[in-house]
Amino acid sequence: MILKRYDIQYHIYSLALHNYLNLNIKNYNYSINFGGIYYIFLRGLFIENNFRSYNGILYIKPNKKLIYKLNNLLKI
Repeated sequence: MILKRYDIQYHIYSLALHNYLNLNIKNYNYSINFGGIYYIFLRGLFIENNFRSYNGILYIKPNKKLIYKLNNLLKI
């Protein structure tokens, strides 16, 4: 994730979703309404002898303070 800088990508998507939810949910609360992000790397998943590897799945919820800071930086 970090080596290929996918973290930047999921922060941009998180910021877009945060703004969308803020506009469309009355009394929006990041901690409650924003569930997080799942990244699925298809090349990292494999099934061998009925054993499933979940090494290709990543779940993360971006830090609330960071999302709010990014949102303030990008406000026009």
